[in-house]
Amino acid sequence: MKHYGVVLACIVVLQSCATAITSNQARLYHADNLFKARRYEAAIAAYRNVLKSNPGPSVAADAQFSIASTLVYYDNPALNYTQAMDEFGKFLTLYPHDGRYEEAQSWYMVLKALNETKRENALLYKKIEQLKQLDIQRERSLR
Repeated sequence: MKHYGVVLACIVVLQSCATAITSNQARLYHADNLFKARRYEAAIAAYRNVLKSNPGPSVAADAQFSIASTLVYYDNPALNYTQAMDEFGKFLTLYPHDGRYEEAQSWYMVLKALNETKRENALLYKKIEQLKQLDIQRERSLR
């Protein structure tokens, strides 16, 4: 009789785990459908909700990678390279054994180089404007 109690307890635990996995996968599926419908901001919010629900590592890795990928997706009007770099960085930290690790690492390095180039360009632009102002002042003083 004791064995039936143990078996029943195991069944209850397994059913609750299956329900949690199914609901987290359903949330991920919903987020993926939002992405496919080109509702990128809503998809990102849905992926974040998946992460908040404490899914298993596989579903969490999918959600994290999808957030980062959506932020760099060519058709996304709210493209955000800096935020995408941060999200790929989180993925690299949290899921070092995931099969997409090298892809995420490549994205991270490209986005990092892009952000550094943007910063350098902004500094150069500022220096060019300063030089223009100095040139204007010099020409005025020569008149």
